[in-house]
Amino acid sequence: MPIKFFLATATSLLALLPISILLPFYGAIASESSFAPSESSLAQGMEPDAVDTPPSGSESLPQQDTEPVAGEIILLEQGELRDGDPTLPTDGSLFHQHTFFGEAGKKVKILLESSEFDTYLALFNPQDELLEENDDIDETNTNSRIIITLPDTGTYRVIVNSYDATGRGRYQLRVSEVE
Repeated sequence: MPIKFFLATATSLLALLPISILLPFYGAIASESSFAPSESSLAQGMEPDAVDTPPSGSESLPQQDTEPVAGEIILLEQGELRDGDPTLPTDGSLFHQHTFFGEAGKKVKILLESSEFDTYLALFNPQDELLEENDDIDETNTNSRIIITLPDTGTYRVIVNSYDATGRGRYQLRVSEVE
């Protein structure tokens, strides 16, 4: 598996992110996103409370992950990488950031799926250190998956990315507990 770009220090990566994500989190936040679904839903003319409804056309998102979800879904986000989104300086690829609150010792599965681009996924711990990254699930599946036991309690950061600078399109990100 190639190591993409996250060899840069967490501090240099933080310089790329909107300032709003650097604010402290209060309480036990279940999920937070710098690209909140309510914003994208509003942009598509949907009501803010309809964010659980997939955006139009998302029915084509692949459901290639056949492993059952054994525990609760912690975070479920649908988004779209498109021109104007933040880019990584190392390869010019677009990225989105999502966060979730996790407890030490909990095993989670992070799944990034898209039928429109080759996905790339990275997970940072509450201290903003890279824990793991994944390009392809296997030789025939270009979706990305990380299964990990969380080492700390706190807010984890997930970077949704395309493998290269040409990647654009819709995606679904799911973080769920695994028993």
